[in-house]
Amino acid sequence: MFTKLEFLKISSLGNYQLIDLVAHSSEFENIMVREEEQEELQRLRHEACPLEVRRGPEDKIGKISILIQVWLANQIVICGSFLVVIPSFNISNINPS
Repeated sequence: MFTKLEFLKISSLGNYQLIDLVAHSSEFENIMVREEEQEELQRLRHEACPLEVRRGPEDKIGKISILIQVWLANQIVICGSFLVVIPSFNISNINPS
């Protein structure tokens, strides 16, 4: 449960800051950055992320931020096989059950 002060702090964050906050959640602690994903993550960052990504795809939080934005923007256009499982993992962690 949020206190009023915590809610005010969260409500003053920008969109990319909210995504960054979600990316830091413990639900994503098992996400790993793999070298073979870098090119595709970079492409997704430039083509499908409407908001700023402060960290690059070589960073765990950057990778998660990219995947969240791609999913939120309904632009999951994954060409390679390396990231096929990742969006469904993120979706299952973001959606409350």
